[in-house]
Amino acid sequence: LNYGACSQKYFNKAVDELANKYLNDNELEILDRFEGYIDNFVANKAENKVLGQFAGLSMVLKSETTLNIFYEPKEGIDVSKLNFIVDGKEITPVKRGQYYILSLENIRANELGNLKTFTVTDGTNTLSGDYCAMMYCYQVLQAQEGTYEDALVTLVKAFSNYAYTAQSICQSN
Repeated sequence: LNYGACSQKYFNKAVDELANKYLNDNELEILDRFEGYIDNFVANKAENKVLGQFAGLSMVLKSETTLNIFYEPKEGIDVSKLNFIVDGKEITPVKRGQYYILSLENIRANELGNLKTFTVTDGTNTLSGDYCAMMYCYQVLQAQEGTYEDALVTLVKAFSNYAYTAQSICQSN
């Protein structure tokens, strides 16, 4: 309910009727689920001297959760000759500026912390890295104050709590 209310505020939808309006003060507190993890969710910038690098990540938190990895090709690389694979499935990346975005769509709540492999290959050379949605959350929550807008920080904190709860419930069943 807290994640729902934070989403409503962030996306400015039905803000007069928040999902968590009936929760008490203790239930409204959003826990920091990254305490003690320190580096478990730090995203490494994977790099290949021939192909380029994975330069960053982002997440889409709308009706489904999507993790985006930004591939930056090395100068002179013919991107049309590359294969892009996410979680074992070939995909077509979306070009945005100098980057090609590899997307893992519709991630289940209980799998948001599971690493997925993102790969770019020309058949000889391979750029590969393991990433999960929680890495983006960790990045936002560990950033210097003012790097991200406060509403996004609160949304990501609630989202992380939601993901943690979903994983705990699935593991206990």
